[in-house]
Amino acid sequence: MRSPTRARRGSGVAPPMSAQPGIDPRVWFSLAVVKELGWDPVAIPGVSGGVFADVQLLPDGEPETCFIGMPYAEDGAGAWFPLEIGELVVVAVPMGDTGSGPTIVARMWRKSAAPVAADLDWAPGAGAQEPPSDIWIRAKQGKAIKIRTQAADIDIRVEVTGDVVIENLGTGKVKLGLAETAQPVTNDTLLTLAIQAASTVLAGAPGVTDNVLRTAVVAALNAIAAAPTGTVKTEAT
Repeated sequence: MRSPTRARRGSGVAPPMSAQPGIDPRVWFSLAVVKELGWDPVAIPGVSGGVFADVQLLPDGEPETCFIGMPYAEDGAGAWFPLEIGELVVVAVPMGDTGSGPTIVARMWRKSAAPVAADLDWAPGAGAQEPPSDIWIRAKQGKAIKIRTQAADIDIRVEVTGDVVIENLGTGKVKLGLAETAQPVTNDTLLTLAIQAASTVLAGAPGVTDNVLRTAVVAALNAIAAAPTGTVKTEAT
């Protein structure tokens, strides 16, 4: 990969059309194809470091080294969506000067690298195809999705009229808890969580014991058949 520090320069050669009055030969935005990726912790001392991409601008084939724009980037935090060699991207050139740091600002689908049709509710072979109305994220097969945070509380809420489904369509199991001790979600796990929630709500109420709560929760779960495979069969004690 070319040194980003060395690559931060204009070509110094303007196209012949620049001799024509009123013609601005600078390129502000361009489609490009990713050719190489690299990491440089101090690409421009005191200004920027990180992940860079060598690209080939379209249609003229001019090579450039680009910053990779992130949707969220802070000291020790951010969001990273990996690029791949051969991806079609949009490059912005600040002030039309390649010495100011061309930056990849968008990624593009194309015929040879299209989204999964099933996610978009596009019927194969359909004549008219409308863009999807749902919001979705699908990682490339074999790639993981990781979310990390350090905070006092994590708040995940949904407001829906239908079901909330957390399901593994592969061969693994859905687990809750610490990574080192997490166990598959079973009927007993659901029962324990329900008892804990009920205990919190009814804490201090006269005559409410864990056994009373357990009996009530088991009865409720059996009544609504909470388990995905049918009625919960856990016995109250």
